Amino acid sequence: MLRPATALPCLVALCGMLGGCARALPLLTQLARPDQTVVSPPGEDGTRYLAVEGGPLSTSRALRSRWNATARRVCEGEFQRLGDDGSARRAMGVTRSRVHEGYIQCLMPSEVEPGQPGAPTMADASPRSAPRRREGRR
Repeated sequence: MLRPATALPCLVALCGMLGGCARALPLLTQLARPDQTVVSPPGEDGTRYLAVEGGPLSTSRALRSRWNATARRVCEGEFQRLGDDGSARRAMGVTRSRVHEGYIQCLMPSEVEPGQPGAPTMADASPRSAPRRREGRR
């Protein structure tokens, strides 16, 4: 299967050989369409909506990876995933586009997700005692 980056020049060359691009124009515009990303401003509780849309050749795994990377970039680090899901838009049995969307909440560097231990501090450190000598036979 050709990727959009390699398919587009091939289709343009093919159009030139066939004497026109009228038939290939819908395919060319679909392949040339850039992927879209939507990020909402933070709400009252700091929640943001994030959606990443791809074309018909995008995989759900690639969109999920792009969604996570965008969330890390938007939050400048850690974030809490409040809910996310991927879906595909189909027309007449053909996938037209795929989208991965969900809600996130950015965490401060000192906050961590529930259930994960925080970074150890000096107060958490226990003083080490001198190693005990073993009493044994001499």
